[in-house]
Amino acid sequence: MNNEKKFPTRKDMTYWIIILILFMVGSFTVYYGSNKDMVSHIGFGGTIVSILLAVIAIIYSFYQSSTYESTTHKLDSSAQKIEEATKQLSNVSEMRNLLENFKDEVREISFNIKELEEINNSIGSGVDSIRESFEDTRQDIFRAINSNPRSVDMNDIELSDEFFEKSLKDIGQLPLFALVLCNEATKKKISKINSKKWIGYFVDQTTNLREENRITELKKRFSYLYDGIIAAFNQLGIINAEYIDGDDLRINDVNEKLSHAIDNKIRDLKDIEDQKFYQLLTSINTRLSDRDYD
Repeated sequence: MNNEKKFPTRKDMTYWIIILILFMVGSFTVYYGSNKDMVSHIGFGGTIVSILLAVIAIIYSFYQSSTYESTTHKLDSSAQKIEEATKQLSNVSEMRNLLENFKDEVREISFNIKELEEINNSIGSGVDSIRESFEDTRQDIFRAINSNPRSVDMNDIELSDEFFEKSLKDIGQLPLFALVLCNEATKKKISKINSKKWIGYFVDQTTNLREENRITELKKRFSYLYDGIIAAFNQLGIINAEYIDGDDLRINDVNEKLSHAIDNKIRDLKDIEDQKFYQLLTSINTRLSDRDYD
């Protein structure tokens, strides 16, 4: 039933349309073929149609021309953008090469920094070794200077009270500080004192330095000077002192006449203008009771 053809088919319709067109043309020719006005009307109509088609063609050509110009302009803009993008990509490529070179240089710099750190560590180790050797040498020198302990009584030395009074009259601050420290330690029977800490206290109280590195350097130099002062007084036989462990100094005895002269010197300082140094000397007695300085 599906194979049965329906009427009319497309082919039948085509035949009928062709027949109708032929019939209409034939009838039109028979009835109007002898009418000259009709022929002129048809010719005029054809002319009008030709003119309309020409106008349409002209308008269409203008439209096509404007469309072509717009398309050309867009293509030009696209070409310029593509050219700029190509230049940017080229710059990016150059930047990439520069970054690669920069990475290589950074790696080389990092390698050099590591080498410098190793060298610095080696130098630091060497400096520490030199410092330790110097400290050991300083202790050895002090012990060598005082290698022959005096068997005589400290108070048997034939020096008068006047001698000690005159000796302390124009003595410097650091030697006087060292003598007062030894004298107070002997009076309080302090077993040992840390010379490094006491020199630090002396520098902090007598200077106005703020730079940490300058303060550290000054304390180091004063520490060496302090050791020389103690060694000199020890050789004169007016004090008896010895290093027992590193910076720990044991004060065994102080000449009795020297001790009186030191007490008189402190009392004399009370009436002079340098009250700060006077307070420093008088504070030694209290600080010797502190554990940090004991």
